[in-house]
Order: sequence, then C-alpha cells, then structure tokens
Amino acid sequence: MKLLSGIVIAVLLAASLWWSHDADNPPDPATLPPGVLQAYMKNVHMLAMDETGQAALEMTARSMKQYSDREQAELEQPQITLRNPSQQWHIASAQGLIDRDRQTVSLHNRVVLKQQSGDPPRTLEIHARSLQLDIDRQLARSDEAVTLLTGNSKLKARGMVLDNRNGRLQLLADVHGFHDAR
Repeated sequence: MKLLSGIVIAVLLAASLWWSHDADNPPDPATLPPGVLQAYMKNVHMLAMDETGQAALEMTARSMKQYSDREQAELEQPQITLRNPSQQWHIASAQGLIDRDRQTVSLHNRVVLKQQSGDPPRTLEIHARSLQLDIDRQLARSDEAVTLLTGNSKLKARGMVLDNRNGRLQLLADVHGFHDAR
C-alpha cells in the first residue's frame, strides 16, 4: 500500500509541475542540455500567402524536429511548391533545415526542382545536391553543380538562381550541354 501511495504522490507531483509550466515563458534553449528534442511534428503542412492573400508557397514534410542546441529545425522529405500567376515549381529533397523564423529553407540530399508548362505539357527538371530557399522573396539558389533536363536537352552548370517572382532562372558558371535533335 505504501508503494502505491508513493507512486500516486509522484504522479500528482509530476502532473502539478507539468500543469504549472508557463507556456508564455518557454525554457531558454541555452539552459537545456545539448541535443534535447524540444518539438516534433509529424506530417507538417505550411501555407504562406502573398500580399494579395493568394497562396504563394506550400510546404509539406514527413516530420520536423527542433533541438535545443540548433537554430534550425530538421525536415524529413520536404516538398515545396512555389507559385506565381504564370508558373509553378515543385521542389523535393530527402532532407532539409528551416530556420526558427521560417524564412529560409536549406535543402540537401537529392534536390529536384520540376516545372510543367505549355500545351502539350513540357517538363523542366533541375537536379542539385543542395539548395537554399528564401521563402519571402521566392528565391532559390545553389552554388554547387546543377543539371537541367528538358525533352532531349541536358545542361550542366555550377550554380543557379531561380527567381520565381520574376520568372527568371539564371545559370551562374561553367555552363555546357547538348540537345539531341532525334
């Protein structure tokens, strides 16, 4: 009986401490032990609107983890859709990081950007090892090797900048490729 009453007291004490936690004053990450998981979200879905209230960016991920000793949260299998009135880009990767302010996403490990346009539909696909995305400005940038595929054409370059708002894709250096006329 003493054991049962001890367990009940411990549970009540733990519950009262949990209920008394002030949500407006979260613990300072600097005071937490390194690597403590602060937040975990499964099946993440974020929608960002532009100045007119239209959906400008949609992001999903299998999961998001925020650790106490990191400024960025980890994303598992993030998928991002950038939208503007004239075009849409779908971006996917195996992993990513998003900053605490939810303004910058860094994607890595098999990054693929796809755009479909025209009638009949024509697909442009870009492969990169990593990509940095400024959510507000809808700018995607990679300073590493990228490969562009469309129809029978293949271009390779070192670095690229995609400005989705202005519909501009710029290859930065060492551009070379081919077009198969068959």
